[in-house]
Amino acid sequence: MDRAALTGWIEAYVAIWRSRDGGRLGEVFAPDATYRTAPFERPFRGLGEIAALWREGSDDGEAFE
Repeated sequence: MDRAALTGWIEAYVAIWRSRDGGRLGEVFAPDATYRTAPFERPFRGLGEIAALWREGSDDGEAFE
């Protein structure tokens, strides 16, 4: 992956996170993706669990500044 591809992925990730549109998660994650909020916490598995987590997430956009 080159710099431009990585930058594009990060921009898509941030846009989807801010929109809380779980239907778009497949644009940045594989269907069987796992997502951790901390190193030793239970991972969220699959797009459905990740979407539920993101719907409940903070509105703090500063995380991406």
